[in-house]
Amino acid sequence: MNEKKKYNFNKLLKEFISGNLIHGELIIKNVSFILFIVFLCTIFIAIRNYNEKIIRENATLQKDVEELKTELLFLKASLTNCLRKSEINKQIKNYELNFSINNTPPKIVIVKCQK
Repeated sequence: MNEKKKYNFNKLLKEFISGNLIHGELIIKNVSFILFIVFLCTIFIAIRNYNEKIIRENATLQKDVEELKTELLFLKASLTNCLRKSEINKQIKNYELNFSINNTPPKIVIVKCQK
């Protein structure tokens, strides 16, 4: 049995080296299997390319999110600065509005009910 395997391997090796194996009946017998393998490889390559595209888009979106977060922080800081009392007073003076600026804090009025 061992000699038969050795003989088949030697015969297969000789046919492969001579080129008869590639053009021979082994390829013809397995054409459907070879086409199936080629189909699977094509699907694998397409899926890999699609995943790479998604990864690139994800990285771009991550950069955009970081830029928008930075812009948000800047806008919050500038809005906070604009809402300060001193900035409001400057704007009133710049536009020459006739508002009086009251520096005294508001007073609490308590009304007692009589029965």
